[in-house]
Amino acid sequence: MVASLFHNFTPEIKNTDYGKNIETFIRLNKEIKIGGQFADFEQTNTNGKKIRLSDFKGKYVLLDFWGSWCLPCREESPNLVKVYKAYKAREFEILGVAADENKQSWLKAVKEDKMTWENVCDLKGDKNEAALIYGISAYPTNYLINEKGIIVAKNLRGEMLEKKLAKLLP
Repeated sequence: MVASLFHNFTPEIKNTDYGKNIETFIRLNKEIKIGGQFADFEQTNTNGKKIRLSDFKGKYVLLDFWGSWCLPCREESPNLVKVYKAYKAREFEILGVAADENKQSWLKAVKEDKMTWENVCDLKGDKNEAALIYGISAYPTNYLINEKGIIVAKNLRGEMLEKKLAKLLP
């Protein structure tokens, strides 16, 4: 739908900042849904190393979209720390994708919230390419991906996340 509307724009509109943002969204956005295959991407971690989502294949992965500026995201961090400690020995990982522009703010939040799992960011804020691929429009948003790369759940937080993991990784 968005692509067909964009196609009708004049070249002048397509060349504006808004037009370019829409074009980037159309190019990157995938139809991500429960029961479907994950979409791979690569971004830089807190140590400057390139990390791909596919690096975690063979494990359950909570793909967590968050931001250092996002209060609900930061409030969920203690629960993620607890869940990660409980399940990391059972082939469970978390890949945090931060929608930040400021590297110091991102790194400070990772440290303060004791996020010992892998975290990546492309420092493009709300235009984070992984977030565009997954169609993220609100934070926090997460996807639970099984060991075969299939998305099995979305937006699991708190007790719901714990119950799902207890069922899948007894």
